[in-house]
Amino acid sequence: MPSFSSLEKTEHRLQTEIEDLMVDVERSNAAALALDKRQRIFDKQVLSEWKQKYEECQSELERLSGVSQPEH
Repeated sequence: MPSFSSLEKTEHRLQTEIEDLMVDVERSNAAALALDKRQRIFDKQVLSEWKQKYEECQSELERLSGVSQPEH
């Protein structure tokens, strides 16, 4: 049977490991939040760029459609 001091040492070691893991979890969560924010900003920029390209193409299509149709 393990001695009391041996159990205390094991408890202390495990507690230290838990604390280290909690720090790692907090760090990982912070990194995940930062990445999520960057992803949302990137998505918004890409969507804005594609929306602008769509609108430019739509305007060009309307302009060309008006030019190609004969007037009555």
